[in-house]
Amino acid sequence: MYNTKKAAQYWGTRIKNLNLQRAVLSLSLPTYLNDAYRIWEFTTLTSKLGKMKNKKIVDIACGGGRISVPLAKLGAKVTGIDISHEMIHYANEYAKKNSCSSNVHFTIASAWDTKLPSHSFDKVLLLGILEHLPDKYKKLTIKEANRLVKRKGSIYIVINNKKSLFLKLVEKWKKPSQKKSGYYSSLMDPTQVIAYLKSLGLKVEVIGSNLNYSILFHALARIDPKLISKSYINKISELFQYYIALDMNIHRTKLSSKQHDSLEEKFADQYFLLATRK
Repeated sequence: MYNTKKAAQYWGTRIKNLNLQRAVLSLSLPTYLNDAYRIWEFTTLTSKLGKMKNKKIVDIACGGGRISVPLAKLGAKVTGIDISHEMIHYANEYAKKNSCSSNVHFTIASAWDTKLPSHSFDKVLLLGILEHLPDKYKKLTIKEANRLVKRKGSIYIVINNKKSLFLKLVEKWKKPSQKKSGYYSSLMDPTQVIAYLKSLGLKVEVIGSNLNYSILFHALARIDPKLISKSYINKISELFQYYIALDMNIHRTKLSSKQHDSLEEKFADQYFLLATRK
């Protein structure tokens, strides 16, 4: 049985004790690895969002506002939803510090029952939330996103990859269950997620993955950051920028589409999906 109260308490404790990125991304990773992931995710998202001025966007499971606030600063009208009171409090303070409170509204609600009006948003964001929910709530959350998006509107989804040879070796992903702390994690099959989205009448495309980032990430993740000098970290950060550029198709590769898809399936940690309501 999934306990939503425990889940809310868990995430609330994280934002109290950690900085924003470690609280909502990975608490165990050095800053430069979380930074690289954030750049990949946000760059992929904004490259596909189009014009944001006055667009209505709902960020489901917004956490401390790490995506909501930057989008609000770009002129979007953002609603952020999260189950944690502490996360919402942090997000409001974060918006104030960035002088964009007039463009963003945060509210406490579950991802699958937001209480927001149907078909009222141009864009709906589900970024890294589904892997932290049991299958029942995954589907309910996707249905809720579909309910909220306008006709011709879009849902942006980041999911992890069950087929990744890297993630299969990570202990926390092996047995999906809610820990005593309230934390829940699971691996997802992109093929199944895409099929479910299509069953709801959505048009779906894969707009990206972090294939190159993932390869570099797993090569470096075990290095103790205390043993790395600041100048070395700066050099690694530059390398991540290059690998992220590869993932964004800024640099063309000689691989055929079929070869790329095969490598993506085996080694990408995350997929970025775009589902459009017809």
